[in-house]
Amino acid sequence: MCEDVLAALAEDPAWHTQPAPGMVSLEALRGCLGKLADASRTVVDLRYKDNQSCESIAKKLQRPLESIYVTLSRTRQQLRECVRRQLSTRGSA
Repeated sequence: MCEDVLAALAEDPAWHTQPAPGMVSLEALRGCLGKLADASRTVVDLRYKDNQSCESIAKKLQRPLESIYVTLSRTRQQLRECVRRQLSTRGSA
């Protein structure tokens, strides 16, 4: 996964409630991004890699704007939960 996407997601205040520690969290995030459904990954790539607005993404994908907001919100939640699971597994190993 593109480092630009990882960095943008890690810096996005909507992505996390508590910052996770450095490189370990980026490794976990990379693994979690690889598990995303294609549709979710496309929206994430357009938003964070290509730095497109939600409005632009909605037009490009011919989807309602609200659908893009929901996809991003749900995807960020999935990523948060996945990263937490991976970090807690590593911490207990």
